[in-house]
Amino acid sequence: MAERKNIADMKVKKKVGTAEGKEAPKKTTAAAGKAAPRKENASADGKVTAKKENASAASKKPGGIASKNASKNKPWEKMYANKAANGKAGANGKGKTAGKPDAAATKKPVKEFRDFLYLLPKKTTAKNLAKALDFLDRKAIEVWDDECVLEITTKDGVITFEDIRDSLEKEDEKTLNDLRVKQVISCDYESTDAETVRKVMDAFLKAFGGRIGSDTDDFTPFLTIDKL
Repeated sequence: MAERKNIADMKVKKKVGTAEGKEAPKKTTAAAGKAAPRKENASADGKVTAKKENASAASKKPGGIASKNASKNKPWEKMYANKAANGKAGANGKGKTAGKPDAAATKKPVKEFRDFLYLLPKKTTAKNLAKALDFLDRKAIEVWDDECVLEITTKDGVITFEDIRDSLEKEDEKTLNDLRVKQVISCDYESTDAETVRKVMDAFLKAFGGRIGSDTDDFTPFLTIDKL
C-alpha cells in the first residue's frame, strides 16, 4: 500500500499547473478535516466560474454520493457478513464450519492387545472348536487342523486360538499335571473384540469344559468370562 501512495505523489508533482508554469496547488487530505479547494475553470470570455462542491458537501444531502458509498459493503465485509449469517463464522470472522462433525464424535476407540490361555481337561481339534461356534458366520472362521489353529475374522481384526501345549517349558509340566490340564490353547485378540471373545469362550466352556488362565508361570490368576 505504501508503494502505491508514493507513486501517486510522484504523478501529482509531475503535473503542470498554470500558464506561468506554477505548480498546481495540492489537495488537502480528508484526514485533516478540511474540504479540498475549489477548482477553477476558465470560460471562453476569460471569466472564472466556481466548480461544484466536493463529495464532502454532497454527503450532507440525503442520497448524496458519499452517503451512497457508505451504504455499500466492501467485498470482504460482505464475505464475513454472509459467513456469519450461515453460521460459518462469528463476529471475529472465525468459528466452526457448519456441517462438520465434532472431533469427539468421530474419534475411534483405542485398541489394546489382550491374551489369555484356555486350559482344557481333554485334547480336541480346531474343527471341533469351530463346530461350537454355530452362532458365527462360517465365512468368518478359518481352521488349520494340523496345527490346531482357529481364526475368527471380525470387523476390527482377528481373534486367534492356537494350541501351544508342545511349546511350553518342561517346568510347566508339573503345574499342568496338578491342574489336570491336557491341552493349552492361547488366545490373542484386540480389546474392541472383547464382546465376541466372551461369546466364543462361553460356547467353548459349555462344550469342552476347562478354565481360563493367565500367561504366567503358574497360569494364575484364573479368569471369568466377564473379565475378558
